[in-house]
Amino acid sequence: MFNSALNIFELDVSNQEKAKRILAKSQVFGGMGSWNDSPGYKAYKLGIKKEYEKVTEELFNQQSILQKKINGEKKISRRRSQLVESI
Repeated sequence: MFNSALNIFELDVSNQEKAKRILAKSQVFGGMGSWNDSPGYKAYKLGIKKEYEKVTEELFNQQSILQKKINGEKKISRRRSQLVESI
């Protein structure tokens, strides 16, 4: 999964499109077999629950930051379009 997400950096598309694709590839929260499903229990059994929780929180935070940046770019692009149209 992560290697396929890294391949996105090599694509000949805009940075915003790359960000969207990376965000889509990193959606691991929710659904059967998701990040918070059995891996949490497995981490507990292996004695690495704290590390799992730290990584989970960081991944979720980074996804949130990327989503906000993508949404911000959309707003900026819309404003630019509106300005061009008004000229």
